[in-house]
Amino acid sequence: MNTNQQHQTQRIEFQERIIRSQNWTTCLNCEYWEGEAKRCSQFNVQPPLEVIVVGCPEWLGEIPF
Repeated sequence: MNTNQQHQTQRIEFQERIIRSQNWTTCLNCEYWEGEAKRCSQFNVQPPLEVIVVGCPEWLGEIPF
């Protein structure tokens, strides 16, 4: 694995950690996200990619249990 690939792997791991810890609001860690259906249950649609990445004003953190 070259240096660029190592940095990319580290970047992905970092992003996964901040998403799991809910420090980055995204559809992926929103209570309304239905991952298998790839849709928002709040609005009953598949959000645009930009919204999936950065979240929306209706974001509600996942309950941790």
